[in-house]
Amino acid sequence: MIVIGITGEIGTGKTKTTQILKKMGYSVFSSDECCKSLIKEKKVNNSIRFLFENKVKKIITDNCEINTVDLGEYLFNNPKDLDKLESLLHPLVKQKEKQFLKQASIIRKKTVFLDIPIMFVKKNFLKCDFIINLLVNKHIQKRRVISRPEMTEKKLKNILIRQKYDKKKYLKHISLNINTGNGTFFVLKEIKRFLKKIKKKKIIKVWPQKYIYFNNYEKNNS
Repeated sequence: MIVIGITGEIGTGKTKTTQILKKMGYSVFSSDECCKSLIKEKKVNNSIRFLFENKVKKIITDNCEINTVDLGEYLFNNPKDLDKLESLLHPLVKQKEKQFLKQASIIRKKTVFLDIPIMFVKKNFLKCDFIINLLVNKHIQKRRVISRPEMTEKKLKNILIRQKYDKKKYLKHISLNINTGNGTFFVLKEIKRFLKKIKKKKIIKVWPQKYIYFNNYEKNNS
């Protein structure tokens, strides 16, 4: 089974790209979507409430759900507390991701995708056989993100700082760059061309071997 990573900064078109992949019949694991689902689980909900109820006034909505808008506003102004939330969620996301890959392997999926925004910041690229990096003109990126509910220029700036990494250092790990500003048809065409190309390659390290390697890397560098 080949594992392909999808990454890119906020506003570069990851959601749209994963929708394209799903329409093509591919299985995609989205770390962001997984986090949103986890926050709704009672146990995680209670843990978040315990961490932040004295810091965020209305941490719980009338529907007994986490007030993600106010919590998000607080966290991006308090990076250390954002680290605390990530320490809570990331192990759970990793567990869900592993279950996703295991299930895909059991049903003999040939290719699956992992949608991970901070692929290089957290060294997640080590568990993928190929990496597709999405990019877009800065003006288009800003327009896309600012149009989102509750988004501000200050929040966008904080997010981009959080996602920043030395791009030159990881160029060799990127298998394909796609400029999503060229439109949906262009993205679809590039993905099809890329998938056709890698089918001709002989993959030496595939899941779970590479995933095991990534886990060992985490242990040795934690």
